Amino acid sequence: MKYPVKINTKTIPPHVIRTLCRPLIDTIQSAYKDPVFAKKYIEYHKNKYGELPSNHAELQKVIAQAQA
Repeated sequence: MKYPVKINTKTIPPHVIRTLCRPLIDTIQSAYKDPVFAKKYIEYHKNKYGELPSNHAELQKVIAQAQA
């Protein structure tokens, strides 16, 4: 029988959270520097929310740099 694991995140010290999150944050930042991802994200956001993402200008720069 499997038992669910319950973690009280309020007891995790901030420095441990930062250490655990750093690889995820780095990966996300790298993804946004990829022109293919940027283009797909803009399209996804427009379709889902009916508007451009708030970081549209930065994403357009990434796409333009790749095309240059």
